[in-house]
Amino acid sequence: MAILSVNDASRMAGVTIQAMHDQISNGALTQTNGGIEVTELIRVYPNLKPLARLKIREVKQATSPIQTSNETQATQAQTSDELNSNSGESQSSIENTIQQAGTVELLIRELEWNKELLEQTNQLMAKQLADQRALIADQARRLDEKDRFWARQIEIAQSLLPAPAPVARKKFLGIF
Repeated sequence: MAILSVNDASRMAGVTIQAMHDQISNGALTQTNGGIEVTELIRVYPNLKPLARLKIREVKQATSPIQTSNETQATQAQTSDELNSNSGESQSSIENTIQQAGTVELLIRELEWNKELLEQTNQLMAKQLADQRALIADQARRLDEKDRFWARQIEIAQSLLPAPAPVARKKFLGIF
């Protein structure tokens, strides 16, 4: 499973780091390998916020079943019924099925977060593009105004100059 730092986990849950440490010390959350498993975080805080630049430390197999939603609990109940009715299956294969169901649910949540992040990024980029286009249009308008201003200044300056006097030519060797 994915393991988050306490800082990332607290930002994702929308609580302070101190509140996260309190949850760990109360036993509501378990900290492993210097971090918190995403599944544990989802169990305690079901409405997590997706974060950009989220740093997942490592990915490992979960050691305990995940109980985060009605689907997973239904899968566990169904698995227990199958265990009672079908004695040929071993307990470990049932635990693997439960872990796989939890992993699928976690992957679906991560995909939803990624989709939301992608949509937010696209909206931000579209806004930035619109702002850049408006800025370019404004600069082009200002440049045109400046060109018209200086063209008019040149016309005024030329109108104030006296007309050039005809140049008297010297004859070359009396011929020209």
